[in-house]
Amino acid sequence: RRKEFVRIGIDAMFLVSGKGGGIERYLRGLLKGIEKVDKTSEYFIFTNKDCRAAFPLPGNFKEVSSPASAAFRPSKILWEQFILPFQAKKYKIDAMFSPANIAPFFHSFPTVTVMHDMIPFIRPEGFGAIESAALKTLFYLTAKSSNVIITDSKSSKGDIVRIFNVPEEKVRVVYAACDSSVFVPAEVRREDLKKYGIEKRYILYVAARRKYKNIDGLVKAYKILKQRHRVGHTLVITGLGGRADAGLSGIVKELGIERDVLFSGFIPDEELPLLYSGADVFVYPSFYEGFGLPVLEAMACGAPVAASNATSLPEVVGDAGLLFNPNDTEDIANAVLRLLTDKTLKAKMIEKGFARVKEFSWEKTARETIEILTHVSEKGRL
Repeated sequence: RRKEFVRIGIDAMFLVSGKGGGIERYLRGLLKGIEKVDKTSEYFIFTNKDCRAAFPLPGNFKEVSSPASAAFRPSKILWEQFILPFQAKKYKIDAMFSPANIAPFFHSFPTVTVMHDMIPFIRPEGFGAIESAALKTLFYLTAKSSNVIITDSKSSKGDIVRIFNVPEEKVRVVYAACDSSVFVPAEVRREDLKKYGIEKRYILYVAARRKYKNIDGLVKAYKILKQRHRVGHTLVITGLGGRADAGLSGIVKELGIERDVLFSGFIPDEELPLLYSGADVFVYPSFYEGFGLPVLEAMACGAPVAASNATSLPEVVGDAGLLFNPNDTEDIANAVLRLLTDKTLKAKMIEKGFARVKEFSWEKTARETIEILTHVSEKGRL
């Protein structure tokens, strides 16, 4: 007989509040979803001093805080591996949920870990040798010791099964979502955009500066649009702290487009809908993604999407955007140009984008995740 409720631990030891990037968004979205769909199970969220009291918790949630620091990585790892299992025992946890790629290895309780992507293995550039070796070891031990691995896409599932040689049935695909209360079409006024330095119509890119994000390819494609097709739009790149790094600045300067490329710096989530809604095209040129949340956010705000055809992105985009080869700057430029010049196509993609976003929700993600956790807490496996 199924238990009426279970006691679930949530490992938030990884989080420095406000600086957790996509995984913080994932956890916050999932917690909102759980709050809506499960009022009976008990949830214990294990936090550190950098994310203490960072979550508005409903009645069936309890926060268990620790003095460890996520900002100081060794402290986080040691606490998560050696103290957290004892805390879980103390609170009689039926299963531990770790949403950030790494989980405790030595434990007597079932664990479910979300491994969002395999970046340390597939795109290791950007990591130092020690960091890369440490991450690979932690990922490997987590994959082997977890009862179930959840991942955000079929593409990532294939990578996990191949890299760690784990059985396919141990890895479950549960798609993420975007926050439908935040990412909605915004009323866009020229003066609102001026705050970010945006004076003209624009093409938008939202993400971090990492090699696999392929911003270099994007600016080269933009040069083609300016030079060959006389496109008058500004290219707005967010998330780089108000400036590009020396390498990217050098490319922009070399291409002679520094007056037309705007680095807006970090934009908080609540302000992003304005930028998405005002964009004539949202472009996402990554070589590698475990999911690709900004694509859904852009669709939810009514921006037509041109995205890479690599890894997980075709699964997320479906037929609601134009896909291009991220290795081919001509192909990137052509996809963007089609959305800028073909009004019928643009309107069709916006419409399809709104419909596509409805297929993903945090409530759905929460339901599927809870089902796995409940099952694992009783059976110890799927």
